[in-house]
Amino acid sequence: MRSFDSRPRVLRPVLSALGFDRRAHVSRIASGWSNEVVRVRMANEGCVARIARRQSGIDRRRSEARIWALASAAGIAPPLLHVDPAIGMLVTLDVRAKDLDVSATVPDEAALEAIGTLAAQFHGLPASGLPRTDPRADIRIELDRAVAGGADLDPLVIQLADATPELSSDVVAHGDLIAANVLVGARPWLVDFETAGRGDPDFDLVGLACTLDLDADRTAVLYRGAGRELPVPTRLRELKRLFALREHAWALARIAEGRTEGTIARQRDTSLRALRNLSTGA
Repeated sequence: MRSFDSRPRVLRPVLSALGFDRRAHVSRIASGWSNEVVRVRMANEGCVARIARRQSGIDRRRSEARIWALASAAGIAPPLLHVDPAIGMLVTLDVRAKDLDVSATVPDEAALEAIGTLAAQFHGLPASGLPRTDPRADIRIELDRAVAGGADLDPLVIQLADATPELSSDVVAHGDLIAANVLVGARPWLVDFETAGRGDPDFDLVGLACTLDLDADRTAVLYRGAGRELPVPTRLRELKRLFALREHAWALARIAEGRTEGTIARQRDTSLRALRNLSTGA
């Protein structure tokens, strides 16, 4: 275990207030574009701290803390222990679970149904007063950033960005329900509500199906758990295209900003292939 020496003035006072002294072991478990995530362990107690990176633009005052509190109270997200919007820190109980992306575990039918049920519970949280989460607007913002940074857009990307499908905004939607934002252990949990707000539940479910590479039968299982009708094939394809376009635009913008991680380049290439396949009927 390593001591979190890089930002002790930020993290240590919070840990002390939560009952963790300097004997606590702190280790980095994720370091992405938007957050640095660390796990804190002392004896049989533990917590997880998410600290927003400065360049990510995350503002936890927008809605994330409120939504996490609602989800935590409903047993959907790990219990919330501390929020400091001023420095972009959010601390939760360590539920000793791994995200689906890290675990590389393909959920069986029972697990998929449970995740679908959890998503439905999240969609049922009170949405009043929350801002809208709109992947179509996010796509336009990210593509503009990419072009400003010198990126050349594929003609198909330009075509699809000019004709994105309509989305509903009548429930609390996650907005980024990908495999990395589902924790699995003794039971599933949802995490990371930075983009959550009033949105479309089908975009959430289709996004998760895409990142888990679910076939039609397993996607139907996920929807069955959520208690929703599977969208008709044309709508399902529209939503998959929109998700792939959002992933592609995000990767293009990060690369244009100078990010060189191989994972981002792979996301750019994989999402463009998905867009081509979904646009040709492959």
